Amino acid sequence: MSDSEEPSMTTKKKTHGLGIWGNIKFTMSRTRSKDRAARRQLKYQSNPDLVTKRDCPLNISTSSAIDRFHMPQTNGNDVNYLKEGPVPFVTFLLKVSLKDGKNLVIRDASGSSDPYIKFKYKGRTYYKSNTVFKNLNPVWDEEFALLIDDPTCPMELEVFDFDRFMVDDFMGGAVVDLSLLKLFEPSDLKLELQDESGNGEEEDMGHVNLTITIIPQTEAEKEDFMNKAVRGVVAETQKRPTKVVQVWQSVVNVVLVEAKNLMPSSNGIPPDPYVKFKLGSEKYKSKVIAKSLEPKWLEQFDLHIFDESGQTLEISVCDKHTNTVIGKLVNCGLS
Repeated sequence: MSDSEEPSMTTKKKTHGLGIWGNIKFTMSRTRSKDRAARRQLKYQSNPDLVTKRDCPLNISTSSAIDRFHMPQTNGNDVNYLKEGPVPFVTFLLKVSLKDGKNLVIRDASGSSDPYIKFKYKGRTYYKSNTVFKNLNPVWDEEFALLIDDPTCPMELEVFDFDRFMVDDFMGGAVVDLSLLKLFEPSDLKLELQDESGNGEEEDMGHVNLTITIIPQTEAEKEDFMNKAVRGVVAETQKRPTKVVQVWQSVVNVVLVEAKNLMPSSNGIPPDPYVKFKLGSEKYKSKVIAKSLEPKWLEQFDLHIFDESGQTLEISVCDKHTNTVIGKLVNCGLS
């Protein structure tokens, strides 16, 4: 053990004197950081005000698609797009600026995730972002553009957790209804991620922030874009002087063992219990044990502390069948 690392502290919690919490068994250990200075088809919707799911109509012309969009008002300084007379638009340029993600779900045993995003249009993946390792609040700062022939078809995005040796885990997705956006004007979107089944099993999967701009293109502009594109996409990653890394101050290791003497529901049916842990922005949800008053989980995971002040561990035992909270412990101190 190095001089800069304090000894681990392991505490077994057998009873809390708070009803159900006398029946939950888990252990926690806390380790100080050495560095204190520094697949599937989507069936969900997200943020219905901006990104509702739509059926994609077939055989729609570009001119009729333009008529469905909101055109910005002229102010005397607009470009040639808005001059009077026929406009020879032949297609659309879709520009996407991927900014960041917030409060994404945990998919690794370490209590974090390695997220990346796939962007799809008409079922084809056009762009895959970089992977941000061990970060639930990733910053991408990436831009890409592609030509689309029908802006009434939605753009889909899927977030995955990169796994070097196994299948990448799904972290949520969203669908953007492009027909609700105004031409020429950048639209800042906050996309709430949802699971693919839409059953709400994970009610909070975080969100992704991005900006989308749709610009009609003339034949000359289309040809110019195609000369620059690689497999139909022009992409650019914003240059940052240093790699952004979240430096944690402590890590809490939790071993969830079992629960005993849980209460059945009002109709006498045993619950389908699972446990949720929350420490600051870090979250973890256990697997669901079907119809059990004495479930055994035997799960181990890490939660990171990025700020020492006022950190408490919140624990909730929930019943998936009734979608209710069986019991909750909010003030579980880590001192």
